[in-house]
Amino acid sequence: MNRRHFRQLFQIQGAPVTQGQREQMAQYTFRVMNNARQRTWEASARYVHGQGITDVPALKPYPIDAVEQMLEQAVPDTVFGDPVDETTRTTPHIVEEARKSVARAASRHAQQPARETVQQVAEASGEEIGWARMLTGARSCGFCAMLASRGAVYRSDKSALFRGGASMTAYNNGCDCIAVLVREGIPWEAQDSHAQLEKLWQDATEQTSGKNSLN
Repeated sequence: MNRRHFRQLFQIQGAPVTQGQREQMAQYTFRVMNNARQRTWEASARYVHGQGITDVPALKPYPIDAVEQMLEQAVPDTVFGDPVDETTRTTPHIVEEARKSVARAASRHAQQPARETVQQVAEASGEEIGWARMLTGARSCGFCAMLASRGAVYRSDKSALFRGGASMTAYNNGCDCIAVLVREGIPWEAQDSHAQLEKLWQDATEQTSGKNSLN
């Protein structure tokens, strides 16, 4: 997602706290969201084609209502103990924290087409498939890198991406990982980076444990 877009939008409009404000911000954000979702879907389609699968599910329509709901859910009720309302929504620290929260939610919405495409292909194939976690961001936290280093140990895309398979509970905020199909005997995307991460994890944990290993 284009974080600069949200930074400029929040600096101009403040945090949206009413339905009218959310509708206005959604109007400015809708095309950006759709473009981001189109790009991630195209990336997932290329990946699926690379796995020898020609039948790729179409990109699902994304209504502007989804952006409005995302804004309503992502803008916090309080920031550092201060209420987020009409009187405070343009306060700098509230604007910044609300923007960060919305940017993280928008990133999840943008990644969703790729996740859904891979999941639908897996469900349609009927084959025994393993799943691996793949990093997609320019920078990733140590926790995501650790999970990606495990390789194809997950039995479903949900177990790869979410705690306990619960689709509403991501491993951590701002995560832009995706789950990828792994078929026996077929090279998979991020296989090389997995090997590097696995070695890095082994080296990092040789004399450390817990948070020190992640760091």
